[in-house]
Amino acid sequence: MNPEDELTRIIEAAETAFLDSLKGIDQQLAKEIIKIYAKFVIAGDLALDALLLANLEETLIAAISKTDYSLALNSYLPNFDVIQQLNKAIHKEVNNIDITAVINENVKIANFQSVVTSQLKGTPSTVIKVEDVIDGERVIRTLPIRNSSLNELLDPIAQIIRKDVITGVSFESATESILNAIQRKKLGLDQWASQIAIDALSQADGITQDEVRKEFDLKYIRYIGNVIKTTRPLCFHLIRSKKKPVYKFTELQTILNNYVPDGTPSKSSTTETADGKEQEKGSGIIPGTDEGNFLIRRGGYRCRHRAIPTRL
Repeated sequence: MNPEDELTRIIEAAETAFLDSLKGIDQQLAKEIIKIYAKFVIAGDLALDALLLANLEETLIAAISKTDYSLALNSYLPNFDVIQQLNKAIHKEVNNIDITAVINENVKIANFQSVVTSQLKGTPSTVIKVEDVIDGERVIRTLPIRNSSLNELLDPIAQIIRKDVITGVSFESATESILNAIQRKKLGLDQWASQIAIDALSQADGITQDEVRKEFDLKYIRYIGNVIKTTRPLCFHLIRSKKKPVYKFTELQTILNNYVPDGTPSKSSTTETADGKEQEKGSGIIPGTDEGNFLIRRGGYRCRHRAIPTRL
């Protein structure tokens, strides 16, 4: 299997395996939350304990660590390095260039991986790199930023627990409500982690491709992937309109103006689709997509096509 096909296979397999490994994780978390509720019980009802409530978020983080989530994460995160190794092989083969320095030194590539890794690990903050030019010299400094995505996981759970404790509901009623909330997907670890992880590897690949394009001034892109029933009109056009799907960036700009003019997905109909049925031209495209970010966004969320910058 050539490196380009292997890259697509690795990304798809890694995302699928991670999402599969999260199945049942919410049930594990629910059991840990019930143990938290039990700490507030007096004579069958929940009773206020100010110290326990004050440390509730830390208690929830500890509860997550007792599930199998860390095992799923430890299998998923190394794929960021795997796709970068494959990208080295791809650009050596396609463009005869060595992109090692770009991967090792580029600030945007490092920051994206740091942010995603930190979010999924649930750490309170992420250290990113900031590049400045001082007196004509390139200076890189680090800057911690708050990991707000962690609140999206913890706050809904903590809010329910605090409400139940303050109102003094029964232990039985409290456990039933939290189990129902998780079952209805109103909160939980599965959905939260999935939202962060879906497209993360593809976007990491896209950021790398875009930075390689800039570093080596590559003027063309090659669009790679298969056509299936759910292939979006833009991707269908890019793959099928030419025998060899290679486009100059000025040509890509013209195409995008037709499918996502001024960054707004077109609602005009087209039958240039995988099944020949009418769809909106802009179907699935992320608003704001243009030639400047196309290597990262491609056909939209969950797009399984790759855009490789080339000399020709």
